[in-house]
Amino acid sequence: MRLFALVLALGCGGMIPAVFLTHLRWETPPLVMLVVFGCVAFALFVGGVMLLVALVRPMDLVLDAATGEVTQLRHGALREAVDRFRLADLPLPQVVMRDSEDGVYPALRLTMPRGRAFEVTDLRDRAEAEMWRDRIGAIIKAAR
Repeated sequence: MRLFALVLALGCGGMIPAVFLTHLRWETPPLVMLVVFGCVAFALFVGGVMLLVALVRPMDLVLDAATGEVTQLRHGALREAVDRFRLADLPLPQVVMRDSEDGVYPALRLTMPRGRAFEVTDLRDRAEAEMWRDRIGAIIKAAR
């Protein structure tokens, strides 16, 4: 998926502007030039967004009950980022129901000590989300 987003980024950010710009001449009317520059700016914007999607870092969260530590790993194309903090500092997770075009789906939300939230959304139903909430909640309660 990242490779696909990278190809889209290069196509939108490089090839589309190149095609528009190679067809410009000094004799081109100013209004047409403005339209071309608008199209180039939009293509560069879309290419930038696709590049951001390609390079965004997925996050892993490791709850280690033995050491009482949480490790937050963010993997990226350019660098890895690791944050560690105490398991006892985590609040209990919450089950949140979200609306989408396909209907309502559950999300398990765990707020990190520095304010950002970690959400798991690929759960079958509310019962599975509540099962994971209870399992993670038991690990956090045991660390306190």
